[in-house]
Amino acid sequence: MSGKTISAYTDKQTADLVDYLAKIEQRTPSQIMAIALKFFVKLPVSAREAWYQIEAVGDEADRERAIKRITQILIDERYEVWQKKVVGEMKTDSLGKLETEDDILAAAIKLTE
Repeated sequence: MSGKTISAYTDKQTADLVDYLAKIEQRTPSQIMAIALKFFVKLPVSAREAWYQIEAVGDEADRERAIKRITQILIDERYEVWQKKVVGEMKTDSLGKLETEDDILAAAIKLTE
C-alpha cells in the first residue's frame, strides 16, 4: 500500500508517549502515529468537536474519564467482532440435536477438536 508522509508538531509529553508505545508494542513511532491518525480522522465531526471541547475546557480527570469510556466501547466491540467471526466459522452441521447437558458438553468438545 502506498502512503504519504504527514508531518505534525506535538508537545514533548505526547512525543515521548508515542516513542514509549512504539517500544513496548514493537512498532515504529510512525506506525503508532498512522494508527492514531487513521482512527481520529474516521471519527464523525461531532465526535472530533466533542474531543476538542473536552481538551479545551475539561481537566485531566475529564479527559481520562472520556478515554476510559471510549476504551470500554472499543473492548466491547472487539468482543462482538470476534464472537461473530468465531460463530461464523464454527462447523455445527455434524453436531446433531443438543437436548441434554451431556449433548452440549460433547458438542463443545467436538468443536474444539
